[in-house]
Amino acid sequence: MRSHHFDQLSKHLQGVIIVSTGVFFLSFDALLIRLANTAGWNVIFWRGGLIALSLLGILWIIEGRNTLNKMLPCLTGLGLVCTIIFGANNVLFVQSVSLTSVSNTLVILASGPLFAAVFSRIILKETIQPRTWIAILVSICGVTVVFAGSLRSINIYGDLLALATALVQGINFTLLRRLHDLSRIAMIGLSGLVSMLFALFAATPFSLQGESYLFLGIMGLMQMPVALVLISMGTRYLKAPEVTLFLMIETFLGPLLVWLFLAEAIPLNTFIGGGLILTTLFAHTYLSMRAAPQSSAG
Repeated sequence: MRSHHFDQLSKHLQGVIIVSTGVFFLSFDALLIRLANTAGWNVIFWRGGLIALSLLGILWIIEGRNTLNKMLPCLTGLGLVCTIIFGANNVLFVQSVSLTSVSNTLVILASGPLFAAVFSRIILKETIQPRTWIAILVSICGVTVVFAGSLRSINIYGDLLALATALVQGINFTLLRRLHDLSRIAMIGLSGLVSMLFALFAATPFSLQGESYLFLGIMGLMQMPVALVLISMGTRYLKAPEVTLFLMIETFLGPLLVWLFLAEAIPLNTFIGGGLILTTLFAHTYLSMRAAPQSSAG
């Protein structure tokens, strides 16, 4: 009995280490977009293409001749819809970071899991627990506070794109719950090609400075693939609410890294609204984890 308990604890610890490492790498995303110092469409073009190159390369190493079989479900039916949505999500995120503060983007994006709960109710007809409805309402208040700080500036467009990113992400999370066997590595890799297609007619990808290519290369070939693969691996050991909890680390760490390296200030409204959203998400995740043995709903 003790051996089984230790084995479970060991697996959980592995999951914690894997996911937290993945989220640490993910937190450099916005900083690298800033350091690339080029138009959003150029970032989208190279980021998408390099993520596709690296992740589909990893898929080939893992699956070999079975790679095509892993890719085909991502190119047909609901799998194709998810791949396109994931590509659009990449476009919206990069453009949001280009048009508003990193802190605004990541704070608004933190509400994505709660949007997923709403779409689960609409699309999958799942019951939403009262605690989730309360969390959604409080988070909407937090997002409103963040928006209030941007109403008289160009940042409002970036904030709206961040909100659109959260909505699109919520839809994708919901649809992916129907596709348990879909290879996440294949889908994310192919979605990079979708992002490239979105950017194809607006980008000027060969007009960048040498330093920009360096940071885009780090992002597309190393940082994003490592982050996404580690987080994907961690879901084997941790429950979904726990993974969501770790993803909140990016909301703190992302703006902190940009502030440390580039001295980009965090607006007061973002502190207030973000604190409200993150406290709510933390409490909701904790309660969901406690309730998980009794109920899988909500």
